[in-house]
Amino acid sequence: MLPLQELPTVKLEEFSWDQESIHGGGLSRREACRQRFRHFCYQESAGPKEALSRLRELCCQWLRPEAHTKKQILELLVLEQFLLVLPRDIQDWVRGKHPKNGDEVVTLVEDLQTDLSKARPTCGVSFSQLSCLQAHRRTHDSLKPYQCPCCGKNFGRGSILKLHLRTHTDERPYACSECGECFRQSGHLRKHQQTHSAEMRHLGLHGEEKSLQGAECGKSFPPGANEQQQQQQQQQQAPLEKKPHVCGECGKAFQRSEHLVTHQRIHTGEKPFSCQDCGRAFSQSSQLTSHRRVHTGEKPYACSECGKHFVRRAGLARHMLTHGGERPHHCGQCNKRFSQSQDLSRHQRSHTGERPCRCSECGESFSQSAHLARHQRIHTGEKPHPCDTCGRCFRNSSNLVRHIRTHTGERPYHCKCGKSFSRGCNLLRHQAIHTGARPYSCSQCGRSFSRNSHLMRHLRTHVKETLY
Repeated sequence: MLPLQELPTVKLEEFSWDQESIHGGGLSRREACRQRFRHFCYQESAGPKEALSRLRELCCQWLRPEAHTKKQILELLVLEQFLLVLPRDIQDWVRGKHPKNGDEVVTLVEDLQTDLSKARPTCGVSFSQLSCLQAHRRTHDSLKPYQCPCCGKNFGRGSILKLHLRTHTDERPYACSECGECFRQSGHLRKHQQTHSAEMRHLGLHGEEKSLQGAECGKSFPPGANEQQQQQQQQQQAPLEKKPHVCGECGKAFQRSEHLVTHQRIHTGEKPFSCQDCGRAFSQSSQLTSHRRVHTGEKPYACSECGKHFVRRAGLARHMLTHGGERPHHCGQCNKRFSQSQDLSRHQRSHTGERPCRCSECGESFSQSAHLARHQRIHTGEKPHPCDTCGRCFRNSSNLVRHIRTHTGERPYHCKCGKSFSRGCNLLRHQAIHTGARPYSCSQCGRSFSRNSHLMRHLRTHVKETLY
């Protein structure tokens, strides 16, 4: 990289850092380049010379000295450090606003402090995310800025308005793969799917092929259905006159007042059940109980066939089907077979390109709800996976696993030559030495290389030839 005094000067008005933003969501180009530079690992290179060369290359991609002035580069470095010294929850919120310089950060933080210091009624409920606190506070302020264009009803959150609009359009984007029935909300689909007893009958958790009969309504339940599932089915079958507790936001009715209280947390964003280990909060105590097993390692659901244990009942249900060997659902495109119809539906999206799970924040779509949940942490700033050694937090458990190897020195990816690597991509790059594979080709002269960094270095020779 060129020293600062040799950087070409460009008038400030000729370029704005903000021009590099990628509209429509996701990280900006600048932020992506910064992260690649900051998170570069020595192990990713063949040796010290390659590591230094790669660092210079990544730094130039981030700071772009050929296009920016010294003042702009210094301001960017100060901005980065300023963001790092902010408290974690404020830092994530400020980053989401994409400030262009340190002065904008000061304005954002001062405005936030003024807003939080205003006298407001408080209820003592705690939240792990600043965005959740702000959404909850609207319930005290009676602030509902999102209005339905059809009926004029107001809502405190845009996501709730989106759900409400489906009552006018009758849009039902969540379809049951078993019977085809469609629902407006994913939560309604999940509850409905519990009525399909195929998995529970296969599990036979009670070891008997007899049904459990509800005392109140005579409804029969599949073997293995627990008390909570029985109550949910009974609630779905109960006539409307037996549901006196109605939600003022969406009109949904419940038999018991405590069920309404739990439901209303969807609208308020309230999450009163906090994990003492990582601070993550949940709207229901059952969700916290399930989450706690991540920290304790508890796996209470055991397979009667092989003894393997699982954190959740659903995981055991999926696993048990592997012992049966029956895979009745097959893909018409590639003939791959699946034990469950929902697994086939997910697989078929790889052929059709269908992405039904859409992010309400930026509009990006995903083929699976789990992928959407991971993506949404970019917007919320949630990083629920902390490192016990250094305290650094990660959005995904896979990133945490890779990070832990920097502390333990573990290198689980082994080459036949005896060399080991901490990441699978590094092993693949290394194996190209043995196979002779050169997948990176120069479009100018046709020469091939085993690594992209080698190709980039080679391309500079063509640039020099053009200049001179």
